[in-house]
Amino acid sequence: MRYFKVLLFILLFCAEVSAQNNEIKVGVLTDVSGVGAYWGNQTIVGARLAQEEINKNNSLKIDIVYGDSRLDTKTGVTETQKMLFIDKVDAMYAEFTPVVSAISPLIQNKKKLLVYEAAAVSPVKNNEYSFKSYLSYSDGCILIAQKFKELGLKNVGILKSTSEYGQLCEDGVKKVFLNPYVLEYNFGDDVSTQILQMKNKGIEGIFNVLFEEDAIRMFKSIKSLQYDVYIGGNVDSYTKKVTSSYPDLAKKTYTFGFSNINQDFKNKVIKFDPDNNLVTLEATALAYIHLKQIYSSFKVCGKEDVDCQIKEMSKFKSDNIIGFKSWQNRIAQFDLTLRQAG
Repeated sequence: MRYFKVLLFILLFCAEVSAQNNEIKVGVLTDVSGVGAYWGNQTIVGARLAQEEINKNNSLKIDIVYGDSRLDTKTGVTETQKMLFIDKVDAMYAEFTPVVSAISPLIQNKKKLLVYEAAAVSPVKNNEYSFKSYLSYSDGCILIAQKFKELGLKNVGILKSTSEYGQLCEDGVKKVFLNPYVLEYNFGDDVSTQILQMKNKGIEGIFNVLFEEDAIRMFKSIKSLQYDVYIGGNVDSYTKKVTSSYPDLAKKTYTFGFSNINQDFKNKVIKFDPDNNLVTLEATALAYIHLKQIYSSFKVCGKEDVDCQIKEMSKFKSDNIIGFKSWQNRIAQFDLTLRQAG
């Protein structure tokens, strides 16, 4: 009987090891219950779609472990520690500047591949195992500044988030307007006082890169002050929820964003998730292409050779889903477009 139990244990152990060797485990950390959930829930759809297609057509499977950061740095760190030390993920895909900035050193210490989707560039500069996706806020704010210049605006202001993405936008604006009026705020703040200062200063156009809830608070303040002003920012935060609530303000709002998403991909998402409202579908597309890139890199290199994984990731070229062009110095290159929100 003892011999049988030992043999059974060995067989079960070998089966578990074999299963682990036949799958790649990736941690996906985003916000599915906080103020960024309008984006994070679409990320989950893209990851699930990529997983379904990969596992249907390959013997080497991908297992995805999901974590909810709630767009909170402490929660994000806790979730990352769980993924690294308990779930033992082989790589991570994470989102949002505050969270990514907090967790990147943990992933770097474990020498794991990190693909992150956020405006911040400091993680990719400081972590040699990381790849940065998402828009360039500096280039995007240059686009809007050029549009404001074309419209004849002379006095512009920046509602500057104290997070890194606020500085990136300011850097872009200053390449077009040398002396913008800058007022800072913290994520989640009521900005009524800053908006009033902008109005009293005669500011004709306000730049603000932000999250959806911040956009709602800002528009509410502008409307209550009966302030006639142009607005510029990132397209994914000036959502239909925002623009439909303030249609008059939306008409004077310009946003930078990704190229139009391929219709075939939209159809694929609708078939996979019939109830999807297709809002912030960019999140779905980014998760889909980058999870597939991570998988392909591991398929070539295995789980342990992170240097090889980085080389393979760097080779990926353009796709026709969302305008991804290539990785340059581990930073994703995208075509930017300028849109009017209303």
